[in-house]
Order: sequence, then C-alpha cells, then structure tokens
Amino acid sequence: MEMEQETGQAQDQEQERDARQDQDMMFAGMEAAINSDSLTPEEKEAVIARLYGYERMPVDIMTFVEDPYYLGKECGGLLYPYWKEVLKRVFPSRISIGCLFLTLSGAIGTGKSTFARICALYMLHRLDCLKNPYKTLGVISGKPLTFVYAHKTIALANKDLYNPNKGTRAVSPYFSHGMYHPELNYVEVVEGVRSNATIGGDVVFEMLSEINFIPKDIAKFKLDQCLNRVQSRFIRHINYFVLIILDSSAFGDDAILDDFVMNNPFKNNIINIRTSIWNAKKHQNFYGRTGWFKVFCGDSTHSPFILTGAPDEISDEMDPSRVIDVPMELYGNFVSDIKEAIVSLAGVSVKTTGKLFDDPDKVTCRFTLPHYSADEVCVDFYNKTDKLLYKLSRYLKDIPDDAVIFPRYDIGLVSDATGLAITYLNG
Repeated sequence: MEMEQETGQAQDQEQERDARQDQDMMFAGMEAAINSDSLTPEEKEAVIARLYGYERMPVDIMTFVEDPYYLGKECGGLLYPYWKEVLKRVFPSRISIGCLFLTLSGAIGTGKSTFARICALYMLHRLDCLKNPYKTLGVISGKPLTFVYAHKTIALANKDLYNPNKGTRAVSPYFSHGMYHPELNYVEVVEGVRSNATIGGDVVFEMLSEINFIPKDIAKFKLDQCLNRVQSRFIRHINYFVLIILDSSAFGDDAILDDFVMNNPFKNNIINIRTSIWNAKKHQNFYGRTGWFKVFCGDSTHSPFILTGAPDEISDEMDPSRVIDVPMELYGNFVSDIKEAIVSLAGVSVKTTGKLFDDPDKVTCRFTLPHYSADEVCVDFYNKTDKLLYKLSRYLKDIPDDAVIFPRYDIGLVSDATGLAITYLNG
C-alpha cells in the first residue's frame, strides 16, 4: 500500500511539473501577442484563444443572454437593459474579463443576484469551449473546478443562487443537452456564514452575497480566503478565467464591502457597481416624469434630510457629494422613513460610523448650556496658578449644586488635544 501511494504521489508531481511547463510556454506566447504592434485587437484575441486551448470560440455575452439556445428562454426578457450594459463591461470580449473583483451594491430589487448568476453560467460556458480546461488552467483533471455560492446561510445560498441557476440550466437547450463537454469536472458549492467547504478547492468563480450583513470578522475571513486562493492558484489567469463577485445591499459607511473597495490590493482590477432603483429601471420610463427633489444622505456628524431649496442648507461642515437627486414619485417614501429609503431605494449607505447615537441631532439638541469660551483652551502645565478649573468655572456655576456630574477625559498622548466632557442628568 505504501508503494502504491508513493507511486500515485510521484505521478501527481509529474503532472504538476508538466502543467507548469505548459503554462510557462502558453503565457510567454500570450505576452508576445499582447505586446505585438503588428497584430490587430481581433488578431491578438484569436492568438490568445489558440494559446489558451479554445476548441471553439465562446459566444459573446449578449448572444449568451438573449439567444433562446443559451439563456434567452429564461433570462433574455428578465434582465434589465442597465445590467446588460454592465455585462459588456465585465466581459468585453469572448475570452477576456474586465476585472477580477466585481462589487454590486445599491438598492434592493434591482436584479443584482440575477446578474451575478448569469456571470457564473457564462464562466461555465467558457470552460466548456476549451479543449482541455484542466490543462489550460494547470490543474489535475481529477480535481473539480469549483463554483462557490456563499450567502448568510446555506438555505439562502440554495434559494437565491444555486437553485435558480439549476433551474435555468434545465430549460436552456445548451446546458441541458448541448454542452461540448458534458463530462466537464466542476462542482458547485453552497456556503453559509459558518461553513467552509472550499478549503483546497480550485475556485474559478465565487459569489459572496449580502456580505455587508454578516459579522465583519467572518466577512473579512471569507475575503482573505478569496484573495489567497487567487494568489496561490490562478494569479496568471486573472482577466481570463477567474471572477469574484461581492454582492450586497447598501449599509453603513463601516460596511465590509465599502472598506474592501477602498483598501483591496487589486485596485486597478475591480469594477464597482452601485445603482438606485430608478437607474436600474430607467427603461420603464416611470421615474422622474413629475420632477426631482434633492436629498442629503447624511455624513458622519449630520443626519439625512430632504432639501427645501433654502440657501445655506448644506453647510461647510457637510459633504456636498452626499446630495443626490431623487424622482418625485418616491417623495412619500423619503418623507415616511428617509434612512430606509436612502438605503433600499437610492442604494446609498447611510453614514452611521457605529456610533452609540446614529442620529446626532437628537443628542446635540440636549446641549443646552451656554458656550463661554473657545473650543480649545491652553494651560501651562508647569504653572500651578494656571489651572483648567479656573477656565471652566463659569460653566460649572450653571450646573445645580446637587447634580451628580460625569466628567470624561480623552487624553491626547501623541498629537491630538485632550478632550473634556462633563455631563449631568436633570431628569
């Protein structure tokens, strides 16, 4: 048994060594083609396709979505025109991918999940068009290529992602009986927050849905796993065979998705899509017919509000980029619950920053003591006659003698000023 095991390991190592050599030759040829001045873009694509081992060229993304032979029966009339334009950005040609990471955020009900599922099926179509997908990607043929659908729970991953795609394949003539390689060795894995079934998997497509609404440490762990898998297995296939989609509705400004967009290590290889309900459904010609109004979406210190047109409504302390135009058809929604409307309809994160009080106006209106001094006062640390107490004595006189006060110091050890707050309860 030990000899058989050693023989198997030696064969695997030999396969991996041969695969690496084939990959080196393939990428050398691709680099030469890409840098060639004598080839047209179409000729470069044809050369890269041959080097990648395409047995036949995939159809373009619009044909894939609209042709009844592929997804037209199921998705052709359901996918909004807005998302069709985004698909053209993600798949600019029949063999390339416009990004490694695609982030989808914004309003609910805009079709983000449908869009992401189409991306997964198109990735599968491309693999199916290769003569030998395993040789092209440099993996052992006995090990399946992995498509991951992750959600807050496994039940949601099945309901919103995996089962709909399974149903789409069942009614698609191409997927049900027309695939070139029906024996293509791939596996679809569904994951929840706590599961981790993709360790060691050769993941070529991964979708993390509603990532803003799972615990931040777990979301960070899932993202780190994605990055590690890409770096260790398919780093050379970025922009051709690997796509990771991060999908979530809008959230607070400390959301993991917004943080990832700002700080990810692939800054030039990410497409960030954020859309409102009226942009996604612009083709319906319903929104904006009766006019528009402006909304300030709030920032770290100011609550959101509807602008009335009065001068100086947006102060110097407010971020003017947080002002959006909203169709009048949704005015009632914003009057009823402005924060919910901003998140669910406009698809914009409401700035909460994790504060104890997410509406600072309700707190600041309680600061009723008069302001007698500048915001910043200085005392001489070595002068015993120059005490902070003397500079604040006028404030203390306004506090009732029987009140219990709660002082708090925020010591500025490095460069910040020391902060002092004194509070008392009067009811």
